[in-house]
Amino acid sequence: MEYLPFVTNEVGCSVAASFNVDMKPDREIIREELSRLKKKNPAVAEFIMKWAKLGGSKRVRDHSLFCGILTYKLLESQAEANWMNENLPV
Repeated sequence: MEYLPFVTNEVGCSVAASFNVDMKPDREIIREELSRLKKKNPAVAEFIMKWAKLGGSKRVRDHSLFCGILTYKLLESQAEANWMNENLPV
């Protein structure tokens, strides 16, 4: 039985566009998304932050944070799209 959704290209492109449209610096995106994730799923936020701290340079830590946040956001967005497809009339 699979619990995690299969992320489609459409959702992936939508999430990627949401990061580009804001035109915010990476650090600001990381800060905002990490704050949101801490409220929504504190265990995942803590894991991502601890994992990122294992990186050496600030750049490596930022990339680790961004990848963790991006992965979570992809799964979250796909789960929402799946729910809408199953529960909202066409």
